[in-house]
Amino acid sequence: MKEQEITNLKPQLPKPTEEEIVKATNEFKVKFGKELTKTDAVKYATLRNGLGYWLTVEKEYEKNGVTRNMAKEAQEFLEKKCGKDVTMKQAYLEAEKSLLTAIMLEKVRINDEIKGLIDQ
Repeated sequence: MKEQEITNLKPQLPKPTEEEIVKATNEFKVKFGKELTKTDAVKYATLRNGLGYWLTVEKEYEKNGVTRNMAKEAQEFLEKKCGKDVTMKQAYLEAEKSLLTAIMLEKVRINDEIKGLIDQ
């Protein structure tokens, strides 16, 4: 994963391919014993892709931590927002906190949406 990708906390994932939709439909049927409509199959495939993205970001973070560019972006954002100087140490901490929060919130959101599909 490129460093610039990990700084994007709102990724624009491509729509799932027909192959991914079929795979997701089959997986859902095996795991949960339910058939999906085409619309729900697309949603499930999209959620699977999103979860894959966030798991990759999490793994990359665990391997490499917060990058200097991420900390610099956090520093610039905080200085602009707060109007006072922010040290790089503070920026690293804020970047780390923001990244971990984003990962957690997105994984919970995706889990909740998949649960909604299961409970239908």
